[in-house]
Amino acid sequence: MKRMINKNIIITSVLLLVFSGCATSDFNLGSMGSFGKQEVQKPILEDNILLMPDEASNVILAVSAKILHTGKQSPDVSFGSMGNIPLLKDHRLFSFKNAVLSKYQKGHSLEADVYFVDSIGRTCGYKMNVEYMNRDGKIDITSYNVVEQYSPVENAVCFIFPAEEYKKLTTQMLPKSFYKLYNYAAARAVTPKEALKYTQKQEWVVMVFFMDRMSTFANMELGISDKTDVKERGFRKKTRYFEYEGWKVGVIMGKFHLMQPNSDKPLYAKAFYIPGSESGDFFLFRKEKLVGMYKLR
Repeated sequence: MKRMINKNIIITSVLLLVFSGCATSDFNLGSMGSFGKQEVQKPILEDNILLMPDEASNVILAVSAKILHTGKQSPDVSFGSMGNIPLLKDHRLFSFKNAVLSKYQKGHSLEADVYFVDSIGRTCGYKMNVEYMNRDGKIDITSYNVVEQYSPVENAVCFIFPAEEYKKLTTQMLPKSFYKLYNYAAARAVTPKEALKYTQKQEWVVMVFFMDRMSTFANMELGISDKTDVKERGFRKKTRYFEYEGWKVGVIMGKFHLMQPNSDKPLYAKAFYIPGSESGDFFLFRKEKLVGMYKLR
């Protein structure tokens, strides 16, 4: 059997994924930002796979290979029994990104959160609990359990294009996957430079792709506003929302001048994330977050 990918290769892979995920940045209008920092909910022993004990990283990478269905297995790691792993659709498109080690008993067990990313920057996470035995460097995984893990949404990508293109889509013609809809929007999107050619007020579509997987209990919302206030949503009519296996897309239409440099009144598209019960907070205390704010003019 082939040896599993080593740590240096992981570094290279992660860097390649970061740069490939930025390849569509020319289509983004405005800037994305997150407000506030995520509070640590549990102790973290190590938040970098490269700095973990070799035993822990080998176990995490072996179970990660099972999640991604790579078929790869280290000769130093064996599985004594089958474990529970949720199905990751499009698993062939994802690669290992990083892991956070939260519990570790050398030679016996560990708990970790693992994160995966694809070539356009979509992310997803899982929590693994693993029990194993280490006999002279040979690791035998005796049991493992993997469940989906949801982190606060941090990343979104925005495309803007003429509304008549979007209106051509019927329910039957709507792309059946996140990738296809993403490519559809990217191919029709205008860049800020191209937007200056549109001098007349017309109807536009703002399509926002939330790149971090959400739980079924989490929500998103789009709005168009002339204010930068992080809580002010503005115009929210003519919105639609789609979900592809946990990755969500929001669409909003509006009639306005786009990127006019002489306009004395700014306009922004805003993308909000509202956590669900997966956050662990009582619904009255769940804080919405402005994930992206994109300058329209």
